[in-house]
Amino acid sequence: MKRVVVAVSALVLALWTLLSGAASAATSKSAFELHVADLLLQQVAGSPPYAVARADNGDTIAVQGAGEFDVAAKAASGSGTFVHHVVATGANVSGTWTASRLVSFQFYGCGGAGFPPNFCGGLAKLDVTLTPDANSALHLPAILWVDCLIGEKVPPSGAEGIRINVKDLLNFDQTIDSGFTLFIEQ
Repeated sequence: MKRVVVAVSALVLALWTLLSGAASAATSKSAFELHVADLLLQQVAGSPPYAVARADNGDTIAVQGAGEFDVAAKAASGSGTFVHHVVATGANVSGTWTASRLVSFQFYGCGGAGFPPNFCGGLAKLDVTLTPDANSALHLPAILWVDCLIGEKVPPSGAEGIRINVKDLLNFDQTIDSGFTLFIEQ
């Protein structure tokens, strides 16, 4: 936890300089940038290169990427990469993900605790498509959960990171302490 606090403090200072300006009070109907263990978070805050989740069978999925979403319009765009580690065979399946729609957003608030007023938290659920590198004709529908623990309304069940449910195949529903997430009000 101490590592996260130090990294987040560094992130706040660096991004405050880059992104400072007039920011309105965000609401649950705002538009946001979405960052999941992406290059920005890696360089500025020392985030690990992936946010990781685990399925009940022990398989893991590591995700990184960026995008944006508009809560009022239920719109989302963005992309990134994933690596699915299959425990049974030891194989790694890599590929890309692409966001197509915002399913829901639970808003936790913005600013506070030393964060700039446009740094916000919440739980965003996005419809995404996973495309394995080995078979670009295969498109797997999934729901990507991105949980960012900034704000005054963070629920006790919140877990910084990601979860992803690959529909009708595998549910990576256990967040593992790993890469950072961030929503920035646009």
